[in-house]
Amino acid sequence: MFKISKRKGSSLWQVRKRWPTDVAPLLKGEFTRSTGESDRKLAEAKLPIISAEHVAMVEDARRRLADNRFRDLSEAEIRRLATEFYTEALRHYQIRGPLDRTQRDELLEATDKTIETLEDHLARRDVAPVAALTRNMVERKGLPIPEDSGSLAHLAMMNLRAMIELHRGVAARLRGVEDYRPADATVAGLVDAAGKPARTVNDLIEAFEEAESERWAPSTLRAKEPVNRLLRETIGERPAAEIGRTEAREVLSLLRRLPAGLGKLKQLRGLSLRDAADRGEKLGLAVIAPATVNRAYLAHISALFNWAHQEEWTSGNPFRGLAVADPVAPEDKRDPFTPAQLKTIFAAKPWTAPGGVGEKPIRFWGPLMALFHGMRRGEIAQLHLVDIDEVDGVPSIRIRPGGSKRLKTRNARRTLPVHPELSLFNESSSSDHHCIICTRSSQ
Repeated sequence: MFKISKRKGSSLWQVRKRWPTDVAPLLKGEFTRSTGESDRKLAEAKLPIISAEHVAMVEDARRRLADNRFRDLSEAEIRRLATEFYTEALRHYQIRGPLDRTQRDELLEATDKTIETLEDHLARRDVAPVAALTRNMVERKGLPIPEDSGSLAHLAMMNLRAMIELHRGVAARLRGVEDYRPADATVAGLVDAAGKPARTVNDLIEAFEEAESERWAPSTLRAKEPVNRLLRETIGERPAAEIGRTEAREVLSLLRRLPAGLGKLKQLRGLSLRDAADRGEKLGLAVIAPATVNRAYLAHISALFNWAHQEEWTSGNPFRGLAVADPVAPEDKRDPFTPAQLKTIFAAKPWTAPGGVGEKPIRFWGPLMALFHGMRRGEIAQLHLVDIDEVDGVPSIRIRPGGSKRLKTRNARRTLPVHPELSLFNESSSSDHHCIICTRSSQ
C-alpha cells in the first residue's frame, strides 16, 4: 500500500512505498514520488499512474534478477554505487579523540604512505586494494556481474579513487585543514561541498515540481509525466551539475527511437524505455513524431534545466537548442480541419438542433468558442459568468486564473472581445440554450 504524506516544508503530497523484499537489494531506499499536487484528492487521483511506474520498476528488477545471462552495470549504477561507498565510508575516516603531537605525526606518516601506495596502484590501473570490496558491493545488491566485466572494473577504479580521497581527507585534517574538498574531479562530482551525495537529476525534478507546480495547469502536469520518466531512466541518478551536451544527446538519441503511443501499447507494457525502443524497432512500430519530440519533450526538459541554471544547480542548460528536424515545413502542415470539414461538422447536430444537448449547453457553445476564439478546452470549461463583462462597451471574455481556475502559461491571461458570429448563433438558437456570454453582457 502506498503511503501519502507531505514532505516537511512542502505543500505538495508525495507517495512512498517499500520495495518488495526480493528486489530491495537491487533498488535504492524506498520508492518515492511527488504527485505535484497540493490538494489531497487530486494527489490520490495520480495514484494509478504512480503505481504503474512502481510496478514497472519492480518487474524490471525481477527480470534482471531472474536473467541468468550476465549483464554490465550502467553508468548511472556505477556512479550510484561509488557514491554510496564514498559517503558511507566518510563516517569511518574521521579522527576521533584528541591526539598528541607524536600520535598525530605517526598517523600522518602512515596515511601519507598509504596514499602513495594507492596512487601507485591507480597509475598502474591495478584495483587489487578494492577488488574484494567491489565484488562484495555488487553481490550484496544482487547484481549478476561477471568477474571480467568492464563495468565491474570501472566501478573498482571509481572505488579506488574514492579510497585515495578518503585518505587524503584524513591527511588534510591532520594538517589542520577542516574543509577539505576532494582534489580528484571524478570523486568531487559524486558529492557536494558538505560531503553529501551530489544532487541528482531526480532531485532536480522533485525540486522543480515543488517550486513551480502550483502555477501549472493539470494538463501541464500530465504532459510532464512521460518527460520525467525519460529523464529518470536515462540520467536520473547522475549529478545534475555534471549533465553536459554528451548526456543531453544520449537522451535525445533514445527519445527519437521511442514508439508513438508508448503508454497505450500492450506489447510494450512493463518494459523500460530502452527495452521498449528495441522492441518497437523489431515490431516496426512508428516512432514519436518530430513535432512531439520538440514541443512535448525537449521544451519541457529545457524548461527544467533553465530553472536549474537559474537556481544554480547547473552552470548552464545542456539541452539548449537541441531539436529534431521536422521533414514537413510549417507552411506545408495541414490544419486539423479544412474549411469544408468545419462546415460539415457545424451543419450537424447539436448546431442544427441545439435542444438536443440537454442540461449541457457547453456541448453546443464550447466548440463554437474554440472555433471563433481559438481558446483551449480547459479555458472554456472553467469560464464563469463573472468572466464575461463589457470592456469599453464591448462584450468580452476575461481569461484569468483564480480559485480553482488555472492557465496553461503566463501569457494565457487575456481579454477577448466576443466574436460577432457567436451573437448571431445566439439569435438563431433555442432560448433554452442561450449563450452565457450574451446573457452576461445584457445584464
